[in-house]
This record gives sequence, structure tokens and C-alpha cells, in this order.
Amino acid sequence: YTDDCVIDLGRLVRPDADPVIEGIETVRARYAAPGASAREGKSHHFAGGPLAIVIDGDEAQAVSYALNFGLADGTVKIGVTGFNFFHLSRRDGRWRIARRTARRLGDADVLEPIVGRLLADLA
Repeated sequence: YTDDCVIDLGRLVRPDADPVIEGIETVRARYAAPGASAREGKSHHFAGGPLAIVIDGDEAQAVSYALNFGLADGTVKIGVTGFNFFHLSRRDGRWRIARRTARRLGDADVLEPIVGRLLADLA
């Protein structure tokens, strides 16, 4: 991730909120916070793809599938099915994530404008 990264989780984590995490230190704090490790060893995140990558100089857009399984009350359940949309930036010769937008399958903003824009860029 870039130092000024943005992670937009949409309704993935909480159906009543759209959390946006800004800056690498905030990202680190979120995943190191008390309780953050409560799911450690109890969930599996699968990112298939990337399905598409569009490179324009030192900037790129990419999209991948996202699937999360979790162990809850002794039963494996699907937590999330959807997509991750990445804006990548090449800095000091390395590609880093500048923005990650996560959306559930069926969310209103999955196909347009993000997927539509990527498909138009590929055409």
C-alpha cells in the first residue's frame, strides 16, 4: 500500500456503514486493534484473478473476485462474495495499492461505473 492509501470497504464488513480507511498508519492500526485477531485462523480470503489489469504509465486499474469463508459456531459460512477494485501506482519502481474498493456481489455500484469503465478501457 502507498502511504496515502484509501481502502473503501463499502458494506462488506457492516451492512449499516460504509467504512473508508485512509492512510497506511490508519490501516495498520485497524488490523492491529484489540479484537482484530479474533478471527485469526477462523477465516479464509480468496482473491481470484486479477480478472483485468489496465496499465497507463505509472498508474493501473485492476479487478479481482473476492470470496471469504469464515468459521462461526463450528460451521463454515460464506461471508462475502464480490469484487476488489484496485488503483495501483508505481512508486520507486514498485507497484503499490493506492486505493482498494471492495464491493459485494449485487451492490448497486459494482457494474457501473467501475466494471463498465474497465471494460471500456479494454475495448
